[in-house]
Amino acid sequence: MSRGFERRSLPWRGLLEAAWVLAGVLLTLYTVHPGRGLPPSRDSGAFLYIGWRWLEGDIPYRDVWDHKPPGVYAVDALGLRLGRGSLWGVWGMEVLFLAVAAAGGYALLRRWWGVPVALLVTYLWLYTLVFLLDGGNLTQEYALPFQFAMFGLWAAVARRHPSPATAWAAALGVVTAGAFLFRPNTIAPALVGLALWWLDASLPWRVRARRTLAFGLGFGVVVGLVAAYFAWQRALGAFWEQAFVFNYLYAQERGLKRRVLEVARGLRQFPATGLWPLALLGYAALLAWRRAARPAWPRSVRLLLLLTFPAELVMVALPGRGRVPYFTSLLPILALLAAVALAAALDRLDSAPARRAWGPWLAAGALLTAWGGLHALAYYDYLKATAAEPSPVAAVVAYVQQHTRPDETVLVIGAEPEVNFLARRRSPTRFVYQYPLYRRRYAGETYLVQFYQEVLAGRPRLIVVALPEAEGDIPDHFGPNRSTAAARLVGRLRAQYQRVADFDGWAVYARVTR
Repeated sequence: MSRGFERRSLPWRGLLEAAWVLAGVLLTLYTVHPGRGLPPSRDSGAFLYIGWRWLEGDIPYRDVWDHKPPGVYAVDALGLRLGRGSLWGVWGMEVLFLAVAAAGGYALLRRWWGVPVALLVTYLWLYTLVFLLDGGNLTQEYALPFQFAMFGLWAAVARRHPSPATAWAAALGVVTAGAFLFRPNTIAPALVGLALWWLDASLPWRVRARRTLAFGLGFGVVVGLVAAYFAWQRALGAFWEQAFVFNYLYAQERGLKRRVLEVARGLRQFPATGLWPLALLGYAALLAWRRAARPAWPRSVRLLLLLTFPAELVMVALPGRGRVPYFTSLLPILALLAAVALAAALDRLDSAPARRAWGPWLAAGALLTAWGGLHALAYYDYLKATAAEPSPVAAVVAYVQQHTRPDETVLVIGAEPEVNFLARRRSPTRFVYQYPLYRRRYAGETYLVQFYQEVLAGRPRLIVVALPEAEGDIPDHFGPNRSTAAARLVGRLRAQYQRVADFDGWAVYARVTR
């Protein structure tokens, strides 16, 4: 299957392949580049705000509330530092991470199935990612290189002798920790791999134990260093409460039936690029394993792919929300299964000469098709962005910058932390957005009262109410979470502010007392 093409390759073919993959990455991320003039999404705005505040000396979880692991904050902080505060620096970090994911995935696909399949599948999953980015700078996007690495490292463990395999198992633990620190529900390949080690009766128990200990050591060192940092900053308890306790309670809000329905709804909205049906064909090919799709891998990798696919679906279902960007974490397993389907199709060609002839043409067709599709989509996105109505975020940010000093605080009530980030105005409370205050099982009266106490103590120069249900008024509760003590604090707050401006349903209040 394309071996003839590989034998007759030119010395510079590797550079050409790298250029093709990088072109695909740049075309994919062109659709979310900062030059479009659109504000960051809510999630991205929270990550950018926390990254900015981290650079200014605040500590995530302790000084700013959010429920994601710290990987994305570190990436945004580094991107802002490298870009000197510009979003282009963060976009550069997206390019770097996606380039590593695409290059690593391509190398894995090429090793197992050859150049034509690797090129086609790489461009196919990149093209699919365009529809899942939702503005970019999301946690699941940064986890992609670690997910591809899990598959490659597990295969390396499976085909090596005990000593090298132990080292690769430790490396697997390290990359699993990397994925975990961006999005914990992206580690399905590693969990399935661990289970397969212990279910493999051909392995002596000492080998299984040694591999597991090496994996645990690699994972534990990375996570332990992160935990030690937050313990040093007196934020370890807050880290645990926000990134784990809150997410557990958040997931428990949806029962099993609702989770299944949400995943089904999300899959119905999955981009119609052909990746999903091709992956299903690949899964069927693995189930009907004969001579089809015979890559240069250990036989046990077949079990890894067969079990990881349903495990990934379970992981996606854990939050109980069918948001389309959540399905980004499926791309690595879908890409591998799609490669199985294509490899099986190529393996059915009548003769080796036919395969050698079809290989280069398939690669060229994949490149041209994907290039044209991505270019058209990027151009459409550009036209849509330039024709869009001005966002209220931009107008509010301009107003905030005009009527406040950089050392004054601004409170945004609602889920719009991008306002604080774009205006570069600190929030007077660690609850830069108030989602946690809606959940009585988590926040209760304690955090609700604490929120208003922090606001009163921080004396924000402006208060922006971005809650449609509040009709512009400063709210004294969030959903079912009410408190008499909080209502009294809100009464004091309302007496100190008056409404001065409105922007498409968003109200702005200015402090009138000194």
